[in-house]
Amino acid sequence: MPLTPSCRLLAGALLGYCAQNANALQLFADDRNTLNLDVQLASSWLYSDRNYVAGPQKAGHSRWQEAYIRYGLSAVHRLAHSDSTVYGAFNLATYGTFGDGDAAQYSDGSERETALDKAYVGWRSGSLFPALGQNGLDVSFGSQKVPLGDGFIINGDGTMMGDSFAGGLFDRGGTYYLSARNAFHRTLVAHIGGNKGWRSDLLWLKSDNPFRSKMALGAATLEHVAAGTTVGLTAVKVLDIEDRFAVNAAQRDRDDLRTWSLRGKTDAGITPLFLSGEYAWQDKRSGNESAWYGEAGWTFYQAPWQPYLSARHTRYSANYDSLFSGWNRGPGTWQQGSTATNFAGPFKRNAAIDMLNFSLNPHPTLKLGVQYFHFRSLDKALGDYSGQELDLYLNWNVNRNLMLFPMLSAYKPERSAANGGLQLGDDDLSLFTQLTLYYNF
Repeated sequence: MPLTPSCRLLAGALLGYCAQNANALQLFADDRNTLNLDVQLASSWLYSDRNYVAGPQKAGHSRWQEAYIRYGLSAVHRLAHSDSTVYGAFNLATYGTFGDGDAAQYSDGSERETALDKAYVGWRSGSLFPALGQNGLDVSFGSQKVPLGDGFIINGDGTMMGDSFAGGLFDRGGTYYLSARNAFHRTLVAHIGGNKGWRSDLLWLKSDNPFRSKMALGAATLEHVAAGTTVGLTAVKVLDIEDRFAVNAAQRDRDDLRTWSLRGKTDAGITPLFLSGEYAWQDKRSGNESAWYGEAGWTFYQAPWQPYLSARHTRYSANYDSLFSGWNRGPGTWQQGSTATNFAGPFKRNAAIDMLNFSLNPHPTLKLGVQYFHFRSLDKALGDYSGQELDLYLNWNVNRNLMLFPMLSAYKPERSAANGGLQLGDDDLSLFTQLTLYYNF
């Protein structure tokens, strides 16, 4: 797909800059201090042969590009006469969307922005509290990404609407697909406990994302970590929302929302086995909601290319609020189906989703995968976003700096936009393809 002139200029300039400075990661180091320059470039070329209802979109196709560069400094200082450390980071993100804008017009291709991404300071205890384990107390504050568990409820603040959706009310600068910024605006976080036994997290998070009603929330977890097994409890309470961004019933319902969850993962003492699940329930002003999943996988370690096969069932009740759920442990978690999760629905509510996943590792730097999704809307009076999707992807770590991620998605809705779905024009098979490049140093 051809790049627009502006995107060629941005991508070329950023690649040139990164290539020239690929060995400039560590700026300073001695026995107590480290100072790093951190740069990540990402650029995506995307095409969809169908458009979807959301912004001011018409039937047809969309071709667009998204790119960002995150750049800044990070530092660690070891305190005198101790192995406890103070750490911190500061970085900006410059990003843009080019071409037609995305296939649902959450962005229109005109978005360009530079904004603060992360700015935080923290302290790790080292061996100061032996009963808690190494670095058993970790306290930080500022703007940072904060995940909980495998991201089923919270995995950062990455939704990036653009100018065209809702008249620009939720504009955060675009890059709807890439999510150039994923940090919460303000946080206070305490991690208590090491990497085994009992541990806990206490969090206060404040979003500056208008699409998330600029929520403030508190959260706590209690986990037990043993060899091959983790079980955990999570409690989340929305403390505040900004009313002017709560423009529909679902967003207004976030005020005082409470969410609890029980989760676990284990290999049951069998190395190739992966079992994972979570059950979340919500107390909302409009009633009670729930979501859950169960997943099982097996790695064939003795076979060539170590095939991995897994299956998962996920269920979201009609008005469940997915809060800050997001991409965590690879494709399909928790962005289920590249076309469905971004454009066609069901958007983590009112849905039952079955997934089959198969992947191969021909080389330590190369992963090939295929995923099948079957989506069923539960209450079709709220919209029928039922359909099926097949995604083919490749994850190639070309070298220590460069990663390529191409994907081809084939999606078949049961209904078009004219009959209660979201695909404009027809309910025929649609194709979506993307190539994403990541460059880090």
